[in-house]
Amino acid sequence: MRKFILLSFILSGLLVNIKLNGQTLSGSPEELNQLILDKRFKEAVVLGNAMLTQDSLNPQVYYCLGLAYSNLKQYTKACSALEMSDKLQPGNKSVILNLADCYCEVADAAAAEILIEDLLKIDSTDTFIWLQLAQVYQRQAEIDKAAGIFNRLWADDSLNIWFPRQIGNMLARNERFQAAIPYLEMVVEADSSDMGSYMRLGQAYINLKLVDKIPVLDKAIRQDSSESVLFRYRGGLQLADGKFSLAEADLLAAFELGDSSNFVSRHLGLSQFHQSKYQEALKSFDRTVKIDSLDTEAWYYLGFCYKWTEDLPKAIDCLNRALKMAIPPSTASIYSGLGLFYNLQRDLKNAMIYYKKSLEYNPNDAYPYSQLGLLVEQTSRDKELAKDYYEKFLFGYTGDDRNLIEYVKSRIQAINEKLFMEGKIKKKE
Repeated sequence: MRKFILLSFILSGLLVNIKLNGQTLSGSPEELNQLILDKRFKEAVVLGNAMLTQDSLNPQVYYCLGLAYSNLKQYTKACSALEMSDKLQPGNKSVILNLADCYCEVADAAAAEILIEDLLKIDSTDTFIWLQLAQVYQRQAEIDKAAGIFNRLWADDSLNIWFPRQIGNMLARNERFQAAIPYLEMVVEADSSDMGSYMRLGQAYINLKLVDKIPVLDKAIRQDSSESVLFRYRGGLQLADGKFSLAEADLLAAFELGDSSNFVSRHLGLSQFHQSKYQEALKSFDRTVKIDSLDTEAWYYLGFCYKWTEDLPKAIDCLNRALKMAIPPSTASIYSGLGLFYNLQRDLKNAMIYYKKSLEYNPNDAYPYSQLGLLVEQTSRDKELAKDYYEKFLFGYTGDDRNLIEYVKSRIQAINEKLFMEGKIKKKE
């Protein structure tokens, strides 16, 4: 915004018009103006300070210095110069707006707000001043106040989609995706070529898992099939909707268009994994952990890819890596996976340890009880303990694996028959 302010006042002829009572300097007012126009700000600083040695009370020279310093990102000096200009010639709108912008840059947005509100008391019809106030509110993270200004201006100019675009973008940047969506959808409905708003919408849809919004991204991709991020977001939504082959196609397209993000690699791996394409998924997850070695989910699925490709040592290593970074509730799933892998290695002792650890972290997942029952039958042969595990499984299991349920029931029946033969339980009448 600061550069926009500078340009607008240059074009409107409000820059320096210095007359120094006929005195001759090493430079001239015209030269100072030209340096600013040519963006030769360091030279402008030198010339402006030289002019102040001849006339230390010229407000427009201070104004020019303020512009030069601010463009050099020397905001403290810019503030001092603009403050002096305002002191010597109060009420100059261009000085005040640039000073407000510099206050924001030195983290004094409250002072900027006061300056701009004072300007609005003088002229409340100036759209540009309202936009500056909206920017100040954004600097202070007062998003609703900023949105209120944009909505007010939009009400006065209802055909101008620039205003809802700003609201939608601002809300999306602050991760208020639900609120951003109606504004952005209105914008792309009015301007189907607005790829920026489409991409903001994709970000919002993927964060809220709005799979019913896939047709909006279909439209965006028809407009521009070269934007990898659109394929990324549509692929993510296809994955969430269980359309794994479509997700894979979109995510491959994003990758081929140059999107090497861990999002694309991980979600591509997930789409392949759910199609039982374990070799392809292994490559995708391996690429993911090389991009982001702290991606717990990628390590977890990489471990299961190695399991399906019969490399159990690597599978166990991947889950141990995931375990170091995981937080509940995912920790329980990792322990359960390690229980499975050690069981497949016939390391029954460690298998039992990890299944029990899984239940510690997520006692609501009844699946480990079924495996503990089987492991007890294979090790200590404690029929009553195995039966207890099986019964806990049947009581708490909410999954749809009917084969596992029937198998557990058959084991309970077999144990009951053995316990009856041993006289440890009575036959039901």
